[in-house]
Amino acid sequence: PAEQQLPEIADYTINPDRLMLAALPELLLPECDNAICLSNAVYANLMTAKLKDTIPDLKQNNVINRLMELQNADGSFSWYKGMRGNTYMTIAVLKTLARGQHYCGEQPLLNGILKSAFSYMQQKMQEHVEMLKKPKMSPYLSNAALDWLYTLAITGTDGGEAAKYLRKLIPEDCNKADMETEAVAAIVMNESGKRSKAKEYAEAIKQHTVYREDMGRYFDSYRTHYSWCDYRIPSQTMAIEALQSITPDDNCTIKQMQRWLFSSKRTQRWDNPYNTVNAVNAFMVKTAECPSETEQMQKASTVHAADYKQIIKLKREVIWDGKPTSQLTVRITVEADRDYDFVTLTDNRPACLEPVRQLSGYYDGAYRQHRDNATIYAFDQLCKGVHTIETKYYVATKGEFHSGDVTAICTYAPEFQGSAEPYKIENHE
Repeated sequence: PAEQQLPEIADYTINPDRLMLAALPELLLPECDNAICLSNAVYANLMTAKLKDTIPDLKQNNVINRLMELQNADGSFSWYKGMRGNTYMTIAVLKTLARGQHYCGEQPLLNGILKSAFSYMQQKMQEHVEMLKKPKMSPYLSNAALDWLYTLAITGTDGGEAAKYLRKLIPEDCNKADMETEAVAAIVMNESGKRSKAKEYAEAIKQHTVYREDMGRYFDSYRTHYSWCDYRIPSQTMAIEALQSITPDDNCTIKQMQRWLFSSKRTQRWDNPYNTVNAVNAFMVKTAECPSETEQMQKASTVHAADYKQIIKLKREVIWDGKPTSQLTVRITVEADRDYDFVTLTDNRPACLEPVRQLSGYYDGAYRQHRDNATIYAFDQLCKGVHTIETKYYVATKGEFHSGDVTAICTYAPEFQGSAEPYKIENHE
């Protein structure tokens, strides 16, 4: 059985650091065949093997082959099979796999995947640099470019002239960027030899944190802004990684920030698999103990609920003439107040409905999965504005039936979500 394939790590949960790593087993069995879940499963396999001091089994559950199916000929990754290659998805997978190798050493099965992904990103970054060098352009450092520089730094990869040019775009003034960008920039500068400037960035990061005895140290600032993969946890985890790299002797500050991260843990994961990997990564580098923080960490066993806001507006309509021989259409209208990436919409349908088109796959702008009680739509990008999704069903059973809610959630930033009420179908003919 699948459950027996999971490495047992319960013996590592004696202290808070090890308790964080109890999140790993769930990642070993990907809940979806998308690039994030599959690359996270590879990372979890590597980290678990490191903790158990065993050899990673990257062939487990055929995860490597499933991940390779999402890598396109040009080296880019698609979120789901059939979607176009995506730069943000490619760098996210590249970072996750590179981090795994950074802590666990080279993995031959990953070399080909990483080489192709690096080649794709190298080409994209060269094109980006050429565009920035054009007349009347104002050079800037994009988040994808900075993440690429970070991945080069932790893997010791050169990156050529494009990397040299982009490193020069890291601003001297560390008070203009958001916290996550500042933390990544600090790591890049530290690894490229600019250690004095990296320390300035690290001090600026600490100055923007607040401390509460019951929560630890965290950011409470407009400079932890929205990104496709959440705005709280990535900022926190990258800041922890930066401080571990640049000011490792400041162990109490690091422990205080880890405590906030520990307190934000929900059930087995931090909101989503991508954030779980980020959080686990923040605990991989060990620092000296801070007795007062160790005691506080052990008390931090309560779960803090997220302050979710419904800012994706949904409307669901049923179009049907009431005749059991005719098809029924469910129309869902989504109103997005801004551009969103990687949105999952779940239509919990009544038991009497059967999809006319049974097969899952990518069509009409979304990857559609038909399950027994729900139709799930995955969008790699949902632009600001109004979107309409329609799906046809057969009314297969007589009687009175009720649907569940329809929900939309930004998959890797769950603070951004919305829902609509259930509906009823009566079929008495």
